[in-house]
Amino acid sequence: MERLGIQFFAHDEPMELLPGLWFSGPVPRRFPERNWSGSGQMVLDGNTVEDIIPEDSSIAIDTAEGTVLISGCGHAGVVNTMAYVRDRVVRARPVVTLVGGFHLFALKDAQLDWTGRQMRAFGVKRLLGAHCTGFEAVYHLRRQLQLPRADALVAAIGSSVSLKGGITPDASALTR
Repeated sequence: MERLGIQFFAHDEPMELLPGLWFSGPVPRRFPERNWSGSGQMVLDGNTVEDIIPEDSSIAIDTAEGTVLISGCGHAGVVNTMAYVRDRVVRARPVVTLVGGFHLFALKDAQLDWTGRQMRAFGVKRLLGAHCTGFEAVYHLRRQLQLPRADALVAAIGSSVSLKGGITPDASALTR
């Protein structure tokens, strides 16, 4: 890709891309979430170690209602990411909307219960869980957060979210 003239930039710290639109940079692991496969390996300082995906990052949007967090896979953990975005990236505000992948599909109920309690404390009002979040994890969190079906769905191609209109699922999500 670089031969085609594409430039890559690595950011070790949060960066405001546009007013109110933030790139988190790598997310520290303050809480003991292990939302990655556990089977990947990488070479670090000449040693082969587990690839914990330290470069995991997200996008945060500072809105009038609170923070909207957009995640690719959330390998750092959704709670770690919410805490980092609130405390270090944007500002101390509720994280009102979560969109994207959060790598929760393999978690046991007790881990999902803990995650849900944290989401509630952060003020989550909407959850659009994509690919690696998992169907059952979204449904579990929906029940735990006591969110209506319209505010906690499994994402599909064509799904969208707006702070005024809520989540607009594609047709397949309406039947679940």
